[in-house]
Amino acid sequence: MKKKLACIALAACCALTVCGCGGENGGNKPEHLGLYVAEDGTMMKDGKPYYGIGVNYYSLINGCRVSPRKYDLTKALASLETLASYDVRVIRFNLGFYSSKEWYDFVQFNLETPHLEALDKIVEKCEQLGIGLIPSFAWNPPAISDAFNEPCNKAFARDDSNTMIWFLGFTKTVVSRYADSPAIYAWEYGNEENLSSSIISRYRPELSAPPQYFGDDSRKKRTDDDYMTYETHQKALEMFAQAVHDADPYHRLIGSGDAAQRPYIWHWAREQEGRDTLEQFEEMFDMTVPGYMSAYSVHEYAYSDSGTGGKADAALDGNHTFESTDFVDYFTKYLQQGARTKKAVYMGETGYLAMLPESRDWNGTDEAHSILVTEAILQAAYETDFPLTLLWTYDDRTLYNDKNHTSYAGGTEHSWNETFVKGKAYLEAIKEYNRKMDEKHTAAQETE
Repeated sequence: MKKKLACIALAACCALTVCGCGGENGGNKPEHLGLYVAEDGTMMKDGKPYYGIGVNYYSLINGCRVSPRKYDLTKALASLETLASYDVRVIRFNLGFYSSKEWYDFVQFNLETPHLEALDKIVEKCEQLGIGLIPSFAWNPPAISDAFNEPCNKAFARDDSNTMIWFLGFTKTVVSRYADSPAIYAWEYGNEENLSSSIISRYRPELSAPPQYFGDDSRKKRTDDDYMTYETHQKALEMFAQAVHDADPYHRLIGSGDAAQRPYIWHWAREQEGRDTLEQFEEMFDMTVPGYMSAYSVHEYAYSDSGTGGKADAALDGNHTFESTDFVDYFTKYLQQGARTKKAVYMGETGYLAMLPESRDWNGTDEAHSILVTEAILQAAYETDFPLTLLWTYDDRTLYNDKNHTSYAGGTEHSWNETFVKGKAYLEAIKEYNRKMDEKHTAAQETE
């Protein structure tokens, strides 16, 4: 990656930010780059509280591979320009892969160099466009341990397993490589591993793994040790955060990438039935921010089908500890959790999903409903001053099908882009709500 742009941006950042130069880093380096967390848990950037809307772009790097050692970045780089034109400020993406076959090839055939050289170009482009990136390192952790033929619950529990020796080394390599880039806003461990942790009792006695858990059949025989516990998930998060902290002198935000917590997980972790109390929820929730982990991650979608008469309330099904039925209450409850622990909170994935064939969005009769519900989610983020909200998911490969508005032909599940009616509307909504947030908080600062 070329260093010139990064150096110019660093110099500007040093000159303009309050937390600016000197400090423990010495010289002319700023104390912070990207997003960071204040002592009271406020998400910050450039010395001010941060509020922004962005997207997931799952395939940003791995979708560019045309062979293990060759990448075609043409569409990705053009898409970044498109996203910037809509004022998309933050992009969360899968830094690696999903299946253990891909991870095995990556590790065994030493494919780090071509992968990171492609990522160099993406980071440089984001520096030019002013877009912030959140790379997610272990989108599917069991697939990484499968690549080393190690059961994940043992592999991720200790730093001397072959899996963690490689993974922590890779983490430090990536963080060190991009630490000086202002395009990196935060670091993230993985994707929704809390949903797969401590649920072994759901699959006993046959111990047959659900396909979505491992991604393939690399390990033909599974045992209890192939199923992650919350305790192991906590240890892996702690080791990851320590590795990031050691390699990033700018103290960026570090998140888990976890989804909304299962409302029964405290009981399931103990092989019990029952719905968790608020105190039990908090006990498990706090396990996802050990050590230098500085932010709670949550993923929550609207499954509302109540958008009749031109209205949509972005309803939730209430199947979570807070039993919220709307996003204003839901965002508020998570902000309260952040205030309780002095950690930041962010919505790593959200949007409207029509999962069932009989739903109106699936059969293509009401694409406008998806737009109304998604706008309602962004309105809730605006009303509650939720710091960071990322829609799922942009994909430059996805083909629009006017017969099926949830089609993701050629792309990631439930993906969209500007060729979709709803995709263009989502981008317009992101632009508008970022403008409204800027206006709201600029006015608030002027009155202080």
